[in-house]
Amino acid sequence: YSQALSNGTLFSGGYSAARTDNNATRSIYNPSSTGTLGLTVTQPLLQGFGIALNRRYIRIAQNDERIAGSIFQQQLINTVSGVIRLYWDLVSLDADLQVKRGALQLAQKLLEDNKSQVEVGTLAPLELKRAQAEVARSRQDLTNSESLVLQQEVLLKSVLTRTGGSDERLRETRIVPLDHIDVPAQESIQPVQDLLTTAFDHRPDVAQARLQLDNSEISLKG
Repeated sequence: YSQALSNGTLFSGGYSAARTDNNATRSIYNPSSTGTLGLTVTQPLLQGFGIALNRRYIRIAQNDERIAGSIFQQQLINTVSGVIRLYWDLVSLDADLQVKRGALQLAQKLLEDNKSQVEVGTLAPLELKRAQAEVARSRQDLTNSESLVLQQEVLLKSVLTRTGGSDERLRETRIVPLDHIDVPAQESIQPVQDLLTTAFDHRPDVAQARLQLDNSEISLKG
């Protein structure tokens, strides 16, 4: 049996027993039994002494556990921020789609007005051709904008659900954003030092770097 303590002390003990049986005629004790018991205590005074040295692997393992939690936190932040970014991209594309629809309606109204003016002779037929070209261009822009919105919905569905595009009902479901992009009239700007302090206190990668540095210092001392 042996056991080591955190301060470097090592306890060890052992017991052995033997029984001898022989056919020699001159043996006074036959059979005979012998036993040995040994106890050893070792206490380093210089190399290998101290709790900080002998528990360094435990401290490193504890830091590694905290690093793993920080990595999970960083992955969670990246995932959530990615979903938020995709959603607001969809909001932006949906707003652009509404603008394209309005532009098509204006182009169609201009076309109708030009037709009326050409019929009564107050407008040259060339302007009618220009209005028709503008309607065609607006309709093409609307089609492109609708395609971008559908594509963004597919991306958002793939990160929000486990089935993604394999579910037929999910493919047919549309995502209608209810938020709007509002630009505040006045926005307070924090000092750069405050922003840096907040980043150093809450960024998981900074915490991971500090723990890795602590592990290196612990190993170096050992």
